[in-house]
Amino acid sequence: MKTALAIITILCRGTAFVAAIALCAPLAFGADPGAALLSAAKKEGQVTYYTSADLALANKLKAAFEKKYGVTVNVLRQSSAPTFNRAVQEFDLGVNAADVIETSVVSAFQDMKAKGMLMSFTPATANLIRSRKLSDPDNDWHAVKLELTSLNYNKDLLKPADVPKTWKDLLDPKYKGKIVQGHIKASGDTGLIVFNLVKMYGWEYFEALRKNDVLTMQACTQNELVARGERLIMMCDYSQIETARTQHQPMIAGVLPADGVFMLVGPVAVLAKAPHPNAARLLVDFLLSPEGQTIYAEGGDAPSINSPDVKLPPGFPDLKQHKLIDTDMTEYRKWLPEGTARFVELFGG
Repeated sequence: MKTALAIITILCRGTAFVAAIALCAPLAFGADPGAALLSAAKKEGQVTYYTSADLALANKLKAAFEKKYGVTVNVLRQSSAPTFNRAVQEFDLGVNAADVIETSVVSAFQDMKAKGMLMSFTPATANLIRSRKLSDPDNDWHAVKLELTSLNYNKDLLKPADVPKTWKDLLDPKYKGKIVQGHIKASGDTGLIVFNLVKMYGWEYFEALRKNDVLTMQACTQNELVARGERLIMMCDYSQIETARTQHQPMIAGVLPADGVFMLVGPVAVLAKAPHPNAARLLVDFLLSPEGQTIYAEGGDAPSINSPDVKLPPGFPDLKQHKLIDTDMTEYRKWLPEGTARFVELFGG
């Protein structure tokens, strides 16, 4: 596969994500996990994986890992905030249930690192990760995927001429009562969307969206709701198209908005008190392998490693043709308490 597989370019220096990630030098560390790690992981026999990934994707990763290594994966799937909160509560209580954690909120991993909850680990493909910004400086976490925010819709019930092309389009009165979004307290995707749209259009955008009778749920992943026609448009991420397909909901389609595709880094880490530390390392190694990254791509996420062995599925969007917007996570963290309070004022929760 050509280096065009590097579908997003992230500047190796500076804060901006731009359009040709292949230019970045990869991280220069990482080694094959080897027979010793595999043997130790097999002796442990299982690994518990806390994730905010869609259940269909998580189960696909589980099946592939179990088939390859014969180690059982116990999946617990919740939205990003509940996944993080559960891990923190268990850590504070001394309940060491989870081995690996993956969400869509980098700040959660920064907080867990500060509490001493994460174990440093360098996966075998660390030298292929697209940018140093996609790994913790101490290797406590690594980005396992890049989620792409999108407008997902019911193509059977929404006429082609009525499909929104931009986030701003959603303020049109013709979409009143037809939109669903997640809650900033629970959904990493929603937090990213709100932060960037407020930067672009001000809180006036969400005031107008409220007047358009937007429905606010905990998670933005509301394929069933949209498939049933209770709402026709979902403010979420591109991977929901593949999730819907696996759930026999072929009517769900998606648009990468012309006024901005916000990219969300999804980190993964081994927990410091993992009861199955070797199986945990092996799972993280697999998630960041070309095989694991291909599964993420099949699920609609951009892979975080640059390798010709990662196979992009047919029809995966050419992101060089879209306006990709990076989020400054330091700025986001400073904004989040105030942003959450304002969001709650508007939409409850």
